Amino acid sequence: LGQSGHAMARPLAQYLSLFLASPLPIATIGAELASMQSDPAVRSALRGAFQAALDLANPAERQQLNSFQGCPISSSRHFERRVCDWFSAEQGFRIEESSLKRRWQHVPRGNSPCAYMSCHIGEQRALPQVPETLLCPDAAAAQMAAHHEQQLLLELGMFSFVARRL
Repeated sequence: LGQSGHAMARPLAQYLSLFLASPLPIATIGAELASMQSDPAVRSALRGAFQAALDLANPAERQQLNSFQGCPISSSRHFERRVCDWFSAEQGFRIEESSLKRRWQHVPRGNSPCAYMSCHIGEQRALPQVPETLLCPDAAAAQMAAHHEQQLLLELGMFSFVARRL
């Protein structure tokens, strides 16, 4: 990206250089990631930077990059494990509910550049296209039937946890 003069080369290099430090500065990395994700323009620029990096890669690098398989993670599952530990039977509690409540709907897209928006445990996404992995599995079938260019898919997820003291 640097060789091509891409605008995101320097900010991305600064962020990735944090991973070279020892010990790994987890708090700094998390704060930097949160800062980058909080700005839709930066998120869009990062997606463009990664696409440009793939486009500019030589054939061997491109083959290696195309073989990468990401693994989606869920902060709700991490949060659930933590609260279940805090409110365990050993701590004198009975967990009555620990679940993810999800809802979705289509709304007119209007002039929005987004085709997809979601909010889930403080994580917000606004994307120009609908992602492959949706928060609400039943929204996938409905999305296939919707007119993509005219509809905006909205998803909301909320973690519900109830524990009773024994």
